[in-house]
Amino acid sequence: TLNATPGSGNGHTSYLWSGSGGNFSDNSIANPVFTANNEGTYTLTFTQINGVCQANDQVNVTLNGQPAATIDSESTICGSGNATINLTLQGNGPWQARYAAGNQESTLNITSSAYSFSRNITGETEFRLINVTDVNGCVTSYNGEAGSTVVIPDLKVNADAGEYTEVCGDLVELNAAAPGMGIGQWSGDGVFDDTSDPKTGFRISALTTGVVEKDLTWTITNGDCLSSDVVRVKFYKKPETDLFTAGRDTILYNKTDYTLQASLPFGSGVWAVIEGNAVIAGINDPTTPISNLRYGLNRLRWTLSNGVCSSVSDDVTITVTGVKHYNGISPNGDGKNDVLVIEGADVVANNELIIFDGRGKVVYQSRDYQNDWGGTDNSGKILPDGYYYFNFRGEGVDIKDYLIIKSSVY
Repeated sequence: TLNATPGSGNGHTSYLWSGSGGNFSDNSIANPVFTANNEGTYTLTFTQINGVCQANDQVNVTLNGQPAATIDSESTICGSGNATINLTLQGNGPWQARYAAGNQESTLNITSSAYSFSRNITGETEFRLINVTDVNGCVTSYNGEAGSTVVIPDLKVNADAGEYTEVCGDLVELNAAAPGMGIGQWSGDGVFDDTSDPKTGFRISALTTGVVEKDLTWTITNGDCLSSDVVRVKFYKKPETDLFTAGRDTILYNKTDYTLQASLPFGSGVWAVIEGNAVIAGINDPTTPISNLRYGLNRLRWTLSNGVCSSVSDDVTITVTGVKHYNGISPNGDGKNDVLVIEGADVVANNELIIFDGRGKVVYQSRDYQNDWGGTDNSGKILPDGYYYFNFRGEGVDIKDYLIIKSSVY
């Protein structure tokens, strides 16, 4: 703003400003505003005219350039960290720059047109120029114009591999959270259908035991940021009927207790009485003793369970019957009916077999009978054909009956 002081006149005075390189807001007043596109020193002339009289004076005006600044950064953070901010300044230095990081304002004193500083921040943060002042006191203010703001992105990611899972078999459908940004990748011991799919299928290499646990890692990478989470999956081998047995069906003679013979390849088992009144000593023991078997049919069920898999069962029957005997033998060497068979003799404790002839004389006697008497006396001599009597006795058993020996072949 120019500020000329006119001389005295008679009321018909006029004014004229002149000069090159710029423009006057009004060159006919004493105090116009002079502007120019370029900084520098301009010689301006002020002329006062009063009728035919005039006077002039010159003044040198120096216009300083307006300061300017831009702000930028290539930094990123992972949750928090140091960001490097770059300022480029124009005009007459040194400068004073005022900026805001988020809601916090700060001032920088700068001597170089290219200036960088570091700031520790948390989360995505906007850096914004407020104003810049040059050495001449000229001030340029900013209000979000292009080049006056820069945002430092937060590339932090949080991986979520999903919840602990139990499955039956060797295959599981995983359930990680899809990344909002970045790239996800599965890793672990086994086979993934698609390692980049958060909900991919996964199969373990082999399920050789009843249960296998695997820890699988879901990792998200976003720039220099990385986050991992682990999910544990428990795989249970599926019980199948061809993998186990309740034992062989059994016939007992005059015996009401028994030791079961089931198998337990994996998981857990439980016995249940389906028919009869058997008493089971250990319902989870595959080879438990049982007692109180009734005469006739007894049925027990062995059920195999394994984790979240469906249970499967197998039944075993135990038939309790009395000792069974026959009333004749034909010891002629043809392999048929050559010996006296007493079914169940082997389970009768302290048993004894006594053979009498028709007159009541003992001709043969044996303890712990093994179904091996073939019609001989105690000395091994073959007894003649005819009628005999026998007594088979032991704990809980006392059988007396006749016996026919017929060794002739017709």
